[in-house]
Amino acid sequence: MFSVVVTCYNLGEYLHECISSIYSSCVGFEFEVIIVDDGSSDDLTIKVIDGLILEFPGLTLIRQANLGLAKARNVGVEKSKFDWIIPFDADNVMQRAMITEAFKIIQSNTDVDIIYGNALFFGKEDRLWPQKEYSFVDLCDSNYLDACACFRRSLYEAIGGYDSSMSVMGFEDWDFWLRASVKGFRFKFCDEIFYKYRVRQDSMLSKAWGFKKELESYIFSKKELSNLNEVRFLILENNKLKQRKSGKELFFELLNRIKKRLLYGI
Repeated sequence: MFSVVVTCYNLGEYLHECISSIYSSCVGFEFEVIIVDDGSSDDLTIKVIDGLILEFPGLTLIRQANLGLAKARNVGVEKSKFDWIIPFDADNVMQRAMITEAFKIIQSNTDVDIIYGNALFFGKEDRLWPQKEYSFVDLCDSNYLDACACFRRSLYEAIGGYDSSMSVMGFEDWDFWLRASVKGFRFKFCDEIFYKYRVRQDSMLSKAWGFKKELESYIFSKKELSNLNEVRFLILENNKLKQRKSGKELFFELLNRIKKRLLYGI
């Protein structure tokens, strides 16, 4: 019932631990694992992947030119066969609860489309990464949901998959969750540790933060997300005011700012 899509680019030193954790976590469930090798060029990664094909039965390998994370995920999802998709990073480690708890939720909640849980940071940093109940307002402000979650295939098909046109990869999961939100798909938080998230100094996300403004502008210029610009303006203004205002002053200053924006666009 689960299709786990692992995207990999030159992360061979972590890949065996990742795939082993998925197979051990999925014991007793119907599942498949698909590795999308996005044009890895280092000998170690190529050797590790070749070894994994021999070691793990049923493992599917897709090798392609380096086309970026979003495109690699899309290719993997489109080749998968089950109704629930789990995109997984090649340097992360799955925990058994991701499968067992997701299965319980699926069995008891027919109206759930996305299931996500907590994570443990490890590597450069060691601590719990707690998640929280879904909030559309908070998601508009910034992304607090990692890509490693479970979602329905029908959701993927409805929103057209991950955006592979971004100039820099790293915020594609935020864009994915926002488009799912405005389409009305339903999120479910599970307060269990779903996976271990490896913190690396040279990770894709750490590089993407250098292009934050550019990526935000791109995401919120999309036709289906452009209306969220007003929501984000109110959130950011409210957060600023909370730091230095209170009560009646806060209300009237925010009201005046909204009026100015509506009348003068400032």
